[in-house]
Amino acid sequence: MTTHEGAIIREGVEADQIRAIEHERLRALVEADMEVARQIHANDFQLINPSGESLLREQYLDAVASGDIDYLVWEPDAIQVRLSGEMAVIRYSSQLEIVAGG
Repeated sequence: MTTHEGAIIREGVEADQIRAIEHERLRALVEADMEVARQIHANDFQLINPSGESLLREQYLDAVASGDIDYLVWEPDAIQVRLSGEMAVIRYSSQLEIVAGG
């Protein structure tokens, strides 16, 4: 365990659970498994896409469900987890293949 700017970078059960949830989230998005995706994404989820556009949770998940956003591949590298109180922040790079808007 190390500290960085007040956050604790951890390995262990808690960090592994967070990584597992992120892997399940990515799997759900690639497979358009909306039942799982809706359970994992918080009500206040917001996506800022590379164009700077903001999508709220339902806008984003509806776009995935309709195929307007079609994730073909989303494979993360090692997922770093930072925990601070009740909050967790994850960071990773990934290989991503996506079809957006057809």
